[in-house]
Amino acid sequence: MLKMQQQRFRSPGELSDAGAILAEAAGSPLCYVVDDEEGVRYVISDALQSCGVATQEFDCASSLLEAVAETEPQLIFLDLSLTGSDAVDALRGLAALGYRGVVQLISGRFEALLKNINQIGQRHSLRMLPVLRKPFRRNAIRKIVQDLGLTQSSPEAWPPARCNAAGDRKGESRPSVRLDEALAKGWVEFWYQPIFDFRADRLAGAELL
Repeated sequence: MLKMQQQRFRSPGELSDAGAILAEAAGSPLCYVVDDEEGVRYVISDALQSCGVATQEFDCASSLLEAVAETEPQLIFLDLSLTGSDAVDALRGLAALGYRGVVQLISGRFEALLKNINQIGQRHSLRMLPVLRKPFRRNAIRKIVQDLGLTQSSPEAWPPARCNAAGDRKGESRPSVRLDEALAKGWVEFWYQPIFDFRADRLAGAELL
């Protein structure tokens, strides 16, 4: 059985159809993973490949659209915020290409904003799944694949996702990441929610989400 390997695309100039070739050779479904954070792309691709789905990774909308124009995947995981563009640009581009697959938006943004962008995709006649909120677990990715009928193995056959910070799957069940490392690399995004004192009719403070 042909073993699927992740194809990483860190810039528009690094586009390749290797993932599509692997998918065709093995008769496997193909999924494109679009996020400007390499760690997020790895987690999603790792979960997809454990279900027998071939993946290609992109960090920007332009590379995604170039790839879709060449080979159409069955599923696209699309982050809401991308460097130099956003999900709306990508959705409009996919609609212009006549993309017929499924789009799964992923983000940690406010729910109202996510629903609005999801509706934009629907208005462009794209097949939009309910938004997947960050942070998420690998099994959430696997369930999406299973619900779409793309998985080539039963849930009982799914291997446990094991990796450490170096990507070695012989490590713990969850990646080991230090808080200072996550802060330094911008992996943590802070949102502040105002706390209002209605009795005093004034802003009392804020809480970190």
